[in-house]
Amino acid sequence: KLENYFNKIQSSGGKLLGFINDLLDSAKFEAGKMELHYEKYDIALLVEACLTEQEARADELELEFTMNLSEYNKKAYFDRHHIAQLINNLISNALKYSPQGGKIDITLGSTIFNDQAALLFTIADEGLGIPPEQLNVIFDKFVQSSNKLPGGTGLGLSLCKSITQAHHGKIWVENCDQQNQQKAKFSFILPEKNSQYDEKLAD
Repeated sequence: KLENYFNKIQSSGGKLLGFINDLLDSAKFEAGKMELHYEKYDIALLVEACLTEQEARADELELEFTMNLSEYNKKAYFDRHHIAQLINNLISNALKYSPQGGKIDITLGSTIFNDQAALLFTIADEGLGIPPEQLNVIFDKFVQSSNKLPGGTGLGLSLCKSITQAHHGKIWVENCDQQNQQKAKFSFILPEKNSQYDEKLAD
């Protein structure tokens, strides 16, 4: 019984620390004080690490992850810590809204963004989706879908937007099932290289 209590305390403390870190990071991004540390890394390895972190929760909900690795440049320049934070937030969001026994699909691919090569990440769930009138505001601070479940602060997606914009990328959401406005799919684009750092990061 004591072990169970301690595990719950540790879990709750971890969640609280996560909320505090999200709030502090959000404030830093808004103030333009967040310093990014770029390094060359394979985003697929980062996705796999994030999935491992949330494996227990996925197993509890009997959710299945599928990962589709389309043709993409395996290594790109980004801040590994903050992109992991971005991916973890999107995975956590998908877990929260997926029906028990459902599937979550993750795809990595390549695209062209602002006339340069870029990474394309998508994650699609089988949940309730985002009401059409909220698609354009869901990334605003403290905004949550009206289809939401209990819990959360409304900071996660806002932070995702800040991280993406700091990398000079783009993030958006759409509903895969347009007729019923269900099955949300979140996508983000990251330039493989940031022109501001080209000279510094050139091989």
